[in-house]
Amino acid sequence: MNLFTQFYKSTHSPKTIASFRFQGIGKTILYVFLLSLISILPVLFFLGSTIVTGLSSFDQTVKKDFPDFQIVNGTLQSDAKDPIEKKIGNYIIVFDSSGKYGAKEMEQKENAVGLLKNQFIMVSGGQSQSYTYNMTGNVDLTKAEIVDILNQLNSMKPILLSVLAFIVYFFSSASKFIEVTVLALIGLLLKKLAGKKANYKNLWVISAYSVTLGTLFFTIMGALQANVPSPGLLNWFIHIVLFYLALKEIPGSTSNKKLA
Repeated sequence: MNLFTQFYKSTHSPKTIASFRFQGIGKTILYVFLLSLISILPVLFFLGSTIVTGLSSFDQTVKKDFPDFQIVNGTLQSDAKDPIEKKIGNYIIVFDSSGKYGAKEMEQKENAVGLLKNQFIMVSGGQSQSYTYNMTGNVDLTKAEIVDILNQLNSMKPILLSVLAFIVYFFSSASKFIEVTVLALIGLLLKKLAGKKANYKNLWVISAYSVTLGTLFFTIMGALQANVPSPGLLNWFIHIVLFYLALKEIPGSTSNKKLA
């Protein structure tokens, strides 16, 4: 059975998930990487869209609509007393040297790019990525120098997108492996409640496939940019319920036969 067939069956069939428990660990690890990739597709789409559109728009807006400014000791300084907003298409570009805007205010704008008092921030689908001005050292910059940097970044967008995609995928994969491992540890308790026999390797494999439904649900919600109340609790509720249902499908004593 290929990985995509396993993915489909794992969204609705606890019995099939239970049947995967004797599968080799290598194929299961590959499946977790597949889940990680699927889970970040909306993030990569919106992040890429923000970078491509945001950088181009931000470049022009900095030149024409922002007042003269400089960044000194990690702080944006200008004569502007209030934040300046410029809407371009679906994006809002913000200049704020007053300190009135932070990540929370920017995230409310759904899709935005901001040059704030202490950080540069990009928001896509209500999710923000921020970078402090002094993250690469105590560098002082003027408006003209930042315009030059933006011009260079615009020419490097394919490289930036590739690097960011790798970083997002790396952390997503690490998070997914931790998620599967924690669920398998919880499974050590659940198997006693269910009266089943299974070793930790069996439980880890079942865990990997049990997180499929939750991963798919939140991927769809991310693509729709829908707000889900208490996402962490709901995510773990789905994982544990599906894991327990799969555990119930295991016979009282584990067979020594391996999955064909």
